[in-house]
Amino acid sequence: MNTYSKSELFSLANKIRKEQKVSQKDAYALAKAQLENVNNENLHDKLYIMMKQRNVKFTFKNNKNNEITTTGTLVESHIPSGKRTIQGRKEPKDDMTQVFYDVRHGVYRSYNKNKLVRIVK
Repeated sequence: MNTYSKSELFSLANKIRKEQKVSQKDAYALAKAQLENVNNENLHDKLYIMMKQRNVKFTFKNNKNNEITTTGTLVESHIPSGKRTIQGRKEPKDDMTQVFYDVRHGVYRSYNKNKLVRIVK
């Protein structure tokens, strides 16, 4: 689902075409990638704020490019504590990875910030 308009896409593509002297097809692809990257960053920021407050249902793509819908949280009081140790990665492996507690499966998981698809709520 695109959150940018066609006019934004074509105006950026025309600007790229003039500056970089590339074909219309290549300029369109570059413009689309730039706009999607900006939208994914905004989506990640929005999701991060929501997960700090409550459980949030969202969809992301894994390494095999399959869409996964799950419910995650970053609220400490929603994460069980006690005798059971929670499995999964507790620290991000790089700057583009976000770690969260998966409420459905009871483990820590991570997702790539660029591979967010949508927030289901």
